[in-house]
Amino acid sequence: MLDANVDAPDGSVALTCLDRWRAHSVAFDAGTLIPGVSVVGAADRDPFLSSDELTLYFDSDRGVSGSPALQWTATRTSLAATFTTPVKLAGAIDGMPEESKLVTTGDGLDAILSSDRGITTFELWEATRTQTTMAFAAPNQTHLAMVNQAMMNNFDPWMSPDGLHLYFSPAIPAGHQAIDLATRGSLAASFGAPVELTELDTAFGEGDPALTSDELVILFTSQQTGTKGMTDLWYATRAAIDEPFGAPVQLLDLDTVANEGDAQLSPDACRLYFASDRDETTYDYDLYMATMQ
Repeated sequence: MLDANVDAPDGSVALTCLDRWRAHSVAFDAGTLIPGVSVVGAADRDPFLSSDELTLYFDSDRGVSGSPALQWTATRTSLAATFTTPVKLAGAIDGMPEESKLVTTGDGLDAILSSDRGITTFELWEATRTQTTMAFAAPNQTHLAMVNQAMMNNFDPWMSPDGLHLYFSPAIPAGHQAIDLATRGSLAASFGAPVELTELDTAFGEGDPALTSDELVILFTSQQTGTKGMTDLWYATRAAIDEPFGAPVQLLDLDTVANEGDAQLSPDACRLYFASDRDETTYDYDLYMATMQ
C-alpha cells in the first residue's frame, strides 16, 4: 500500500494512491473476502464505509430465502480489526420494502439511499441525524424532488463528502443504466435537475458510480466490450471537476469470469471495496477488499 508523500528509496517523492489513479498506473491485488461479513446463500452488495472506514453499510437479503434486501451495518475498532457480526440498521430506515445502496456525507450525519418504499420503482431518499451514535430519522424526499425521474429506477447513489454533489444511476424499466450528477448549494437546499455524464454512457449500461474525494476519478460497473464476466469494474479520470471524464479504463487486476461491481474507495484511494459472486455457485454476491500494490 502506498502512503501519501513518502520518499522513495532513491530519494524521490513516491506517488500517492490518488496520483497513481490519475496517472493510470494503479495495480491491485485480486481482492479477498472481508472477514466476518458475508454469509453463504445471501446477496451482500453495495458496500459503503464511513470516512474512518470503521463502519460498514451494505444491503443484503440474508435471513429468509427470497426476502427483500435491507440495510445492514457492521463496525470495527481499527483497519486491522475484524468487523463485528452485521446487524440490520436500526431506526426508521429499517423496514422499507426493499433497499439498495446507502451513502453518507463525510461526517456521517446525512444519508441518501435507494429504495422502492411505497412505490413501484426505486427512488432516492434522504435521512439525517445529529450524532453518529444516533439512528437516522425517517427518510424523506424534500430535497430530491428534481432528482427522482418518473418511470425510472433510481439506483446507486454516491455523495461527495460535503453532501453537495450526488451521482447516481437511473435506469428505465428493462433498460440500461447511465450515470447522472445532481448538485446543490448547501445541505439545506434541494438538489437541482440531474445531468447525465454522457461521456461515460454506452449501450451496455453503466452503474455503481463511486468517486475519489476530489471527484477527479470515477469508478463504475459496466458490461461493455472487454469484460470477462457479466459486469466488471472500470474507471475514468479528469483534470478538473468541471471537465468531462476521459476514456474509461478497465480494472484488469480485479477482472474475473464472474461479476464484479459496487465499488467504494477508501478516502486515500488505496483500498477498494467491492461486491462479487466469484466464490458463489448460486450467483450470490459477497463483499471483498482489494489493496493497491
